[in-house]
Amino acid sequence: MLTLGRWYDVEIRLGDSDSALAARRLTATFTNEPIDLVLQRIALTLGLRVDRGAGGGAVFVLQNGR
Repeated sequence: MLTLGRWYDVEIRLGDSDSALAARRLTATFTNEPIDLVLQRIALTLGLRVDRGAGGGAVFVLQNGR
Protein backbone atom coordinates (compact mmCIF):
# COMPACT_ATOMS: atom_id res chain seq x y z
CA MET A 1 0.00 0.00 0.00
CA LEU A 2 2.88 2.35 0.67
CA THR A 3 4.25 1.97 -2.85
CA LEU A 4 0.83 2.41 -4.41
CA GLY A 5 0.18 5.48 -2.27
CA ARG A 6 3.47 7.06 -3.30
CA TRP A 7 2.89 6.28 -6.96
CA TYR A 8 -0.55 7.94 -6.99
CA ASP A 9 0.26 10.58 -4.36
CA VAL A 10 -2.58 9.49 -2.09
CA GLU A 11 -2.83 8.06 1.40
CA ILE A 12 -4.11 4.51 1.65
CA ARG A 13 -5.01 3.24 5.09
CA LEU A 14 -6.03 -0.17 6.29
CA GLY A 15 -9.19 -0.02 8.34
CA ASP A 16 -9.95 -2.15 11.35
CA SER A 17 -7.00 -3.00 13.49
CA ASP A 18 -6.85 -6.44 11.88
CA SER A 19 -3.20 -7.43 11.56
CA ALA A 20 -4.17 -10.24 9.17
CA LEU A 21 -5.28 -7.63 6.64
CA ALA A 22 -1.92 -5.86 6.87
CA ALA A 23 -0.11 -9.17 6.32
CA ARG A 24 -1.88 -9.97 3.04
CA ARG A 25 0.19 -9.63 -0.14
CA LEU A 26 -0.89 -8.97 -3.68
CA THR A 27 1.26 -8.57 -6.77
CA ALA A 28 -0.37 -6.89 -9.74
CA THR A 29 0.43 -4.62 -12.65
CA PHE A 30 -1.69 -1.59 -13.48
CA THR A 31 -0.97 0.67 -16.43
CA ASN A 32 -2.37 4.20 -16.59
CA GLU A 33 -5.45 3.36 -14.52
CA PRO A 34 -7.00 5.80 -12.05
CA ILE A 35 -6.43 5.06 -8.37
CA ASP A 36 -10.17 4.56 -7.78
CA LEU A 37 -10.24 1.70 -10.30
CA VAL A 38 -7.00 0.17 -9.01
CA LEU A 39 -8.31 0.12 -5.43
CA GLN A 40 -11.67 -1.29 -6.50
CA ARG A 41 -9.90 -4.15 -8.29
CA ILE A 42 -7.69 -4.83 -5.29
CA ALA A 43 -10.72 -4.78 -2.99
CA LEU A 44 -12.63 -7.19 -5.23
CA THR A 45 -9.67 -9.57 -5.39
CA LEU A 46 -9.11 -9.61 -1.62
CA GLY A 47 -12.74 -9.40 -0.47
CA LEU A 48 -12.38 -5.87 0.86
CA ARG A 49 -14.24 -2.63 0.45
CA VAL A 50 -12.87 0.82 -0.31
CA ASP A 51 -14.09 3.94 1.46
CA ARG A 52 -13.06 7.54 0.83
CA GLY A 53 -11.52 9.07 3.90
CA ALA A 54 -13.15 11.93 5.76
CA GLY A 55 -13.44 15.05 3.64
CA GLY A 56 -13.31 13.08 0.38
CA GLY A 57 -9.70 14.06 -0.25
CA ALA A 58 -6.89 11.81 -1.40
CA VAL A 59 -7.31 9.37 1.48
CA PHE A 60 -8.67 5.88 0.91
CA VAL A 61 -9.45 3.21 3.51
CA LEU A 62 -9.43 -0.50 2.69
CA GLN A 63 -11.52 -2.53 5.12
CA ASN A 64 -12.73 -6.08 5.53
CA GLY A 65 -16.14 -6.78 4.07
CA ARG A 66 -17.96 -5.32 1.11
